[in-house]
Amino acid sequence: MSISQYQAFLKTIELGNLTRAAEDLGYTQSGITHLLNSLESDCNLKLLVREKSGAYATADGEELMPYFEEICQSYDNLYRKLNDIHRLESGLIRISTFTSVSVQWLPGIIAKFEKAHPLVRFELLHGSDIESEEWVRSGRVDCAFMSLGEDTPFVTYPLHKDPMVAVVPADHPLAAEEKIAIDDLIKYDYIKLNDGSFSDVSEIAEVFDKHRVKPSVRFAEMNDYAVVAMVEKGLGVTLLPQMIVEKTSRNIAIRPLVSGEQRTLGIAVKNQNHLTASTKEFIKYTQEWVAEKYPKEDI
Repeated sequence: MSISQYQAFLKTIELGNLTRAAEDLGYTQSGITHLLNSLESDCNLKLLVREKSGAYATADGEELMPYFEEICQSYDNLYRKLNDIHRLESGLIRISTFTSVSVQWLPGIIAKFEKAHPLVRFELLHGSDIESEEWVRSGRVDCAFMSLGEDTPFVTYPLHKDPMVAVVPADHPLAAEEKIAIDDLIKYDYIKLNDGSFSDVSEIAEVFDKHRVKPSVRFAEMNDYAVVAMVEKGLGVTLLPQMIVEKTSRNIAIRPLVSGEQRTLGIAVKNQNHLTASTKEFIKYTQEWVAEKYPKEDI
């Protein structure tokens, strides 16, 4: 059995389609079929069900999948360690992120990083804090941008204190206020931002919990920019981290809170001692870039 057989099997299960898996891995249709057939022959088991509607693992395939994943993960670790030895001449950094970081920070950070290390590649996964925690814990990503709390269960690198802001239509009565109190915000229809699992975004929920109030939720939406668009159209008001509405062209009013709540954004890693050289370098570049963007902030 070979690593390419395991990779072909896992990619086919991930995408649910042989043709797409072959394209993703750079094989022909017959090439990936040969790998899968060889794997089943070597295991003397039926591992994959192939139908016109797609492909999925058999019960035996599902039972063996964690072992294949572990082998592929070890192979990736070996490959990246070799790249580390070759002084970052190539490699892969796997990052969990979310929309506002992807829009406001990552283009600038990666552009600066690539000038020094042009052959290092990036794999970006978007998810909620819950998903990011699981990806860090399982080793699916090397590091994750997250909203950090006292109970964040990893090694963390705080980067920026992002204020929570009230967002209201430009012609709303609260738009005339210099700062907005939570008690005033909840008097109006509220548009709630949910995370990827359609649960409350923790840092926003914590603000309402702290003040012991509940907003009158009219709409719930998982896309933060959709929430802003709904506010612009007068469908309600909302509470968001400032980074989400930074440099927005929407016709809205953005006001700080009287109570001044904020979230701490940073990077989380599973184990500092096991970081690859490329990930360590990326974290260093990120810290420098954020410090330049917010020069007066003491994080």
